[in-house]
Amino acid sequence: MPDGSWYQAKHCRTQNTLIEVEEAIHTAGALLFLFSSSPYEGPRPKRSHVAISQGDDRTFEARGRLYGVGFFDARDRGWTHAARIPGLDYVVEAFEPIEPPSPEDQAVSVVLPQLSYYAKSKGRDVRTLQGLLHARGLGKVLGKIDGDFGTKTDQAVREFQRRALIEVDGLVGERTWSKLLNEIG
Repeated sequence: MPDGSWYQAKHCRTQNTLIEVEEAIHTAGALLFLFSSSPYEGPRPKRSHVAISQGDDRTFEARGRLYGVGFFDARDRGWTHAARIPGLDYVVEAFEPIEPPSPEDQAVSVVLPQLSYYAKSKGRDVRTLQGLLHARGLGKVLGKIDGDFGTKTDQAVREFQRRALIEVDGLVGERTWSKLLNEIG
């Protein structure tokens, strides 16, 4: 299979493995695609995504930074196309639905960096922080995402901490990261 949802959909079409979305939702191992325009005509669609059906109204997919990788509800997601993977034998007995891991099994120990204006933090971690702050409605305070923990980023962090009802110190440590990564809005 080629890499990328657009190439995968085109490949499945040339291999005559396209199926209806509803059938794919009930076929373990089938691919579900979401495209903002036809993947077969014209340039690459501006929006594209692919997920693997579990056959039981769930998908397994890398859904994005806010959601991560995991199991998700397949219903009402706006899937536009579906296919079986060429060359894969879709024998029912071969595909037992995978049970999602328990919350305890999903727990991952991640060490997040401490960032602050006073530490003169810069780089990818600061850009991630700035993106999260922007997603939380603090874009006007923050300004541009530049990877530099300057005074505007410091102001945005402090405003987020006020809104999240946590200690307002401008330090992005475990508590602030937790609120940024786990709260929507």
